[in-house]
Amino acid sequence: MMATCSYSAVLSGLAMLDGFVYAVGGWEGSSRLDSVERYNPSTNQWNFIPPMKMAVTSPTVVAHEGLLYVTGQ
Repeated sequence: MMATCSYSAVLSGLAMLDGFVYAVGGWEGSSRLDSVERYNPSTNQWNFIPPMKMAVTSPTVVAHEGLLYVTGQ
Protein backbone atom coordinates (compact mmCIF):
# COMPACT_ATOMS: atom_id res chain seq x y z
CA MET A 1 0.00 0.00 0.00
CA MET A 2 1.33 3.41 -0.97
CA ALA A 3 2.01 5.92 1.83
CA THR A 4 -0.04 9.12 1.94
CA CYS A 5 1.45 12.46 0.83
CA SER A 6 2.55 14.81 3.59
CA TYR A 7 0.35 17.70 2.51
CA SER A 8 -3.32 17.97 1.75
CA ALA A 9 -3.91 19.47 -1.67
CA VAL A 10 -6.18 19.10 -4.65
CA LEU A 11 -5.49 19.83 -8.29
CA SER A 12 -1.87 18.66 -8.07
CA GLY A 13 0.06 17.29 -11.02
CA LEU A 14 1.76 13.90 -10.97
CA ALA A 15 4.60 12.42 -13.00
CA MET A 16 7.05 9.56 -12.72
CA LEU A 17 10.79 10.08 -13.25
CA ASP A 18 13.69 7.72 -12.56
CA GLY A 19 11.50 5.40 -10.48
CA PHE A 20 10.08 8.17 -8.26
CA VAL A 21 6.57 9.68 -8.31
CA TYR A 22 6.39 13.48 -8.06
CA ALA A 23 3.37 15.43 -6.77
CA VAL A 24 3.65 19.02 -7.95
CA GLY A 25 1.77 22.18 -7.00
CA GLY A 26 -1.96 22.21 -6.41
CA TRP A 27 -4.51 24.09 -4.34
CA GLU A 28 -4.89 23.97 -0.55
CA GLY A 29 -8.19 25.81 -0.29
CA SER A 30 -6.90 29.39 -0.13
CA SER A 31 -3.78 29.51 -2.28
CA ARG A 32 -1.76 27.88 -5.03
CA LEU A 33 1.16 25.69 -4.02
CA ASP A 34 4.79 25.73 -5.13
CA SER A 35 5.60 22.53 -3.28
CA VAL A 36 7.07 19.38 -4.78
CA GLU A 37 6.91 16.06 -3.00
CA ARG A 38 8.67 12.89 -4.17
CA TYR A 39 7.56 9.33 -3.45
CA ASN A 40 10.19 6.61 -3.17
CA PRO A 41 8.53 3.22 -3.73
CA SER A 42 11.48 1.31 -2.26
CA THR A 43 11.03 3.03 1.13
CA ASN A 44 7.30 3.78 0.77
CA GLN A 45 7.92 7.39 1.85
CA TRP A 46 7.08 10.85 0.53
CA ASN A 47 9.64 13.63 1.03
CA PHE A 48 9.51 17.31 0.21
CA ILE A 49 12.18 18.46 -2.21
CA PRO A 50 13.00 22.11 -3.08
CA PRO A 51 9.89 24.02 -4.22
CA MET A 52 9.23 25.42 -7.67
CA LYS A 53 9.95 29.08 -8.41
CA MET A 54 6.24 29.66 -9.02
CA ALA A 55 3.07 28.27 -7.46
CA VAL A 56 0.67 26.49 -9.84
CA THR A 57 -2.79 24.96 -9.70
CA SER A 58 -3.82 22.06 -11.97
CA PRO A 59 -0.37 21.75 -13.52
CA THR A 60 0.52 19.49 -16.39
CA VAL A 61 3.71 17.63 -15.49
CA VAL A 62 5.83 15.77 -18.02
CA ALA A 63 9.06 13.83 -17.49
CA HIS A 64 11.44 14.06 -20.45
CA GLU A 65 15.14 13.19 -20.71
CA GLY A 66 15.71 13.26 -16.95
CA LEU A 67 13.83 16.50 -16.21
CA LEU A 68 10.34 17.41 -15.04
CA TYR A 69 8.53 20.07 -17.04
CA VAL A 70 5.60 21.84 -15.38
CA THR A 71 3.03 24.15 -16.94
CA GLY A 72 0.01 25.72 -15.28
CA GLN A 73 -1.37 28.81 -13.62
